[in-house]
Amino acid sequence: MKRLLLIGLLLLPFGLNAQSVVSSGFLPEVNISHRWNQWRITGQVESMQQVWRKENGSDLIGNYEYIRTDLTTALSYKLNPDWSLGAGYLLRFTDQQLVHRFLQQISSAIPLTGVRIGHRLRTDQTFFEEESTEYRFRYRFSSELPLKGLSINDNEWYLIVSAEMIASTQSSQWDYEQRFVSSLGYYFNSKNKVETGIDYRLDRFVNDIPRHRIWWTISYFLNL
Repeated sequence: MKRLLLIGLLLLPFGLNAQSVVSSGFLPEVNISHRWNQWRITGQVESMQQVWRKENGSDLIGNYEYIRTDLTTALSYKLNPDWSLGAGYLLRFTDQQLVHRFLQQISSAIPLTGVRIGHRLRTDQTFFEEESTEYRFRYRFSSELPLKGLSINDNEWYLIVSAEMIASTQSSQWDYEQRFVSSLGYYFNSKNKVETGIDYRLDRFVNDIPRHRIWWTISYFLNL
């Protein structure tokens, strides 16, 4: 049953409306974190690269484009066994400009029988060189399921799925973005794990032609 759920979740993002903009590519990232007492510091490097694109019903064609690289650092404090409070800074490199983003969040990871449920509330403020500041309000729900037994142990596979809703405003104009992620992970031990899957994003609902973006993700996590 879990295998069927995994297949369905990985294929779900491909049911797209042809009359829209569709792009696809790769989204690799590396996460390094260190915890001491109730504190945790995290560093992340992520690069987005487009490989295919289609517009308004045309065929999907190869169209490589480097989009951006993000460097993120965040500091969080564990309020209790389930909830954490954090803040961070992101520096984004694109072909045209440097972008700065500050973020604040409260998150939880609640273990239940056979599943771990996550919630994250986040706000962020993005500063551009030649554009108005963008403000975003975000909520993400996630679920992590072991593919063997009731908990994730060393050298075992697991499934993680999430849905995130993002409301944004810039220059007095509002927009909305919906994200779905489904990934297969392998837990080597408490210090190393890797995840790969599909990150599907649908945005520009309000002020433009809807845009579908599908990213193949591969993420490595290291705890020092």
